[in-house]
Amino acid sequence: MNTVAYRSALPSSVARLHHYTRCFLRGTDRPTFSIRAFTTSRVSLVAPMAELQQQKEFAGRLLDGKLIARQIRGKLRKEIEEIKWKHATFQPCLAIVQVGDTQDVNVYIRSNVRAADQIGMKTRHVKMTGSSSQADIISTIRLLNGDPAVHGIILELPFATSEPVDTGACISALLASKDVDGYEVTMGGYCSFWVVCEVIIIKVLAWHYS
Repeated sequence: MNTVAYRSALPSSVARLHHYTRCFLRGTDRPTFSIRAFTTSRVSLVAPMAELQQQKEFAGRLLDGKLIARQIRGKLRKEIEEIKWKHATFQPCLAIVQVGDTQDVNVYIRSNVRAADQIGMKTRHVKMTGSSSQADIISTIRLLNGDPAVHGIILELPFATSEPVDTGACISALLASKDVDGYEVTMGGYCSFWVVCEVIIIKVLAWHYS
C-alpha cells in the first residue's frame, strides 16, 4: 500500500472559515442572512482516499496543508471584498464563546481570530468566567442567536467552569443556522446542511492532490 505523508493538516480554523464563508456566498443577493454550511449529501471519505492510494504517483508525496490554507484565505478574502462592494454595510462576524481560562483553548482562539482577520471577517470573543452557571451560558448563547450582526457561533469545549453544566443542553441552545461546528452531526444526529470541519480538511486535501 502506498504511503501518503502529511507535512501538516489544513488548519481547522481555516477549514471552519472556508466552511461558513462559502455558505454565506450562497446568499449574496441578500444583505441579511444566516451562515449555513454546504448543502450536500452524506460525505464519503472512503472513495477519495482509496483513489489516492491507488495512484502510484502519490507514493511518498507530501500534502502541504499550509499551502492550501494560504490559497483558501486569499480566495475567501477576495470573495468577501466583492460581497462588501455590493453591500457596503455588511461585515461577517463569528462569535467565539469561551468559559473559563485554559491555555490550549486560548491558543486555539487566537488561531481562529488570526485566520478570520486575514480574510476580512470580524470576530467577537465572548469570554465568560470560570464560575459561570449553565443558565449564564445558555443566556449568552441565546443573546448571540438573536443578534443579527452575528452570523456564526463557536462554543469552545469543554467548558472550564467550577459549576455543574450540562454541555448537551448548552449545545441544544445554539441556533442551528449559526452552529459553526455542526454539533448536530458530531453528537450522532444528521443535518443535511452541516459538514464537520475535519471532514472538509480531508476532502480539500484529496481534491487538491487528485
